[in-house]
Order: sequence, then C-alpha cells, then structure tokens
Amino acid sequence: MNKLQEFEARKLQIEHNIDLSAEGKKKALATLQSEADNYRVTAVRELGASWTVLKDKMKSNVESVKAAESKAASQWDYSRLNYMAQAVKSQVNSAASFEDVQSLYSKAMQSGDAHARRVWCEVVQENVTAKYKTGEAVAFTKQLQAELYNVLTIPELDAAKAEGTELTRQAADLHAQTMQANKYFYGGRLGTNAVWGTQTEFEALAQGVRIEQKIDAESMATITSVELVE
Repeated sequence: MNKLQEFEARKLQIEHNIDLSAEGKKKALATLQSEADNYRVTAVRELGASWTVLKDKMKSNVESVKAAESKAASQWDYSRLNYMAQAVKSQVNSAASFEDVQSLYSKAMQSGDAHARRVWCEVVQENVTAKYKTGEAVAFTKQLQAELYNVLTIPELDAAKAEGTELTRQAADLHAQTMQANKYFYGGRLGTNAVWGTQTEFEALAQGVRIEQKIDAESMATITSVELVE
C-alpha cells in the first residue's frame, strides 16, 4: 500500500506549501482526493486478489498438516508403546540413582528404537521428578519435553508447519495492509459505507480469517496465530 503513503505525503506537502493560496490548496487537495478515490477500486481489486490466493493456500496447508499428522501417527504401535511405558516406569522406579536413570535414557536414545525414545520422552517425566526432587532432575525432564517433538514429527509435518508459519506471517502482513487502506478511505470505522452496511469493502476482504496476538509469558515475545473461520 505504498500508494496510500504517497497520497499522505502529497497531502502534507500541499497543506504545508507556503506558495499556495488557501484556494489553491483547496483545489489541489480536491484533485488529490479524486485521485485517491479512483485508486480505491484498484486497491480493493489488488487486495482481494491477494486474499483469494492466500486463503486458498491456507486451506491447502490445513489439509497438508492433517495428512502429515495422520501419517506421523500411523508409525506407532500403541500396544507396544503401552507395554514399553510400563517397563520403563518400572526401570525408573527401581533405579539405584539418578545417574542410572540418565544411563538408561542414553541407551534408549542410542538404540534406534523410536518406540523406546517416545516412551522416555513422553511418559517417564512425572516418575523422574517424583523420585528425584532436584534441579538436575527438573532440567532432565525439560530435556525430555524438548526432545519429544523430534521423536513425534516427520519431515512432511515439519514442512507443512513451516509453510503454515510463513502463511501466518503473510496473513498478518496482508491484514495490516488491508486495515491501513480501510483506515485511509473510511477512517477505520465500521458501517461507514452504505453499500456494504456494517462492513467496508476492505473489512469484507479479510472476512473468514481470524488473527490473534498474545504475549508469551516466558519469553515475552508476541505470538501471532491465524485461523480460517466459516
């Protein structure tokens, strides 16, 4: 929406031009406003085309994530996981020391057995912290939590989620551009366009996409989430 920034800059130039009379400024501003009004149709068309492409990509990405999650889940024998979970819990509970627990974990992670790795990362955390109430044990369970994603994911899921992250960024950027245009032409107010009723044409473009932002309590970073809604 660099064009809108251009209109704003030209407006300021006209308003602060000491060589223009009051009447001259009035005429120049009217000409500029007419040009901006004509551009509004172009802005709606261009933004609308961008939203159409982006929404289609987002819908496709949702399906890609679901398919990848289904494929990732299909690699597990849940009967075997349940059996191994009981065995590993017993090993942790009967371990002579925390060092022995760490040794058992290292062997499991080096075994190449994905089921063993998952059980250690997903199941035994409470057993470890219940038995060993130390900072070292807490750090160890955090290590297990961090490793769990790597155990559960597959390349297709990583790729789909990475695409989703990029689409989230694009959606937030496009939403900001759309609301910038809405604010420029309508002051950002709902219901200012009699044709569209309670929405301006710019607000209608972003309909069906919910964008939310929240602050992560631990990192204090702003987390943006985007969701397609009916």
